Amino acid sequence: ATGALLDSFAHPGVSVGEPVGEDRERMVQIFVRQLLLALKHLHDMRIAHLDLRPETILLQDNKLKLADFGQS
Repeated sequence: ATGALLDSFAHPGVSVGEPVGEDRERMVQIFVRQLLLALKHLHDMRIAHLDLRPETILLQDNKLKLADFGQS
């Protein structure tokens, strides 16, 4: 599932004004880092998300947010 998750960040349809090339790669690195830090924080609090998929990862103001903790 991780491959599909990263793929959804790295290869979505490119629109006018979206970063490409190295800029896009840098954005993916930032989002993956945010995701890993969020998961570490949850795990440090002894919480497991249990339903991590592209639909439960939101992006607001270039900040990644995890949603749908119903199965946690």
